[in-house]
Amino acid sequence: MRLDPKPDNPCFGCGGANARGMKLAFEQDDARQRIVGRFQLGDEYQGGSGFLHGGIIALLLDEVMGKASRFCGEHVV
Repeated sequence: MRLDPKPDNPCFGCGGANARGMKLAFEQDDARQRIVGRFQLGDEYQGGSGFLHGGIIALLLDEVMGKASRFCGEHVV
């Protein structure tokens, strides 16, 4: 199942209502209990030259944690 950004969600990571947000989309595989996200991040998300900013890495982990918690029936933020 595809988890697209909801147009009324202002979340910076996965929401569709944040004009400056990342609008991340994920795939939820119920049979294998996996969450997959594939995206390319531009230079605006770098920390040191050529490296992804640690805060963005934390955001990605937070987004996946929130999605993966669905497999055990929990809702987390």
